[in-house]
Amino acid sequence: MEETLTTDYVLQLAEQIERNGQQYYFAAAQIFPGGRGVFLNLAQVEMEHEKAFAEMRSRLSRSEEHTSELQS
Repeated sequence: MEETLTTDYVLQLAEQIERNGQQYYFAAAQIFPGGRGVFLNLAQVEMEHEKAFAEMRSRLSRSEEHTSELQS
């Protein structure tokens, strides 16, 4: 059975991976106080990545809507 991955789906997965990373680093910051600053910084980087993927999905959606309107 073959599945087709859409760009939107792949970007949703990427956003989830970034959220998982945030959770991991926030937890690590609690467990390892000596590395708290590093882990919180890494969590912030993951947040920025998640935002970038969300913006890509939004642009893709708007682009597809515009293309659909032109074809009508």
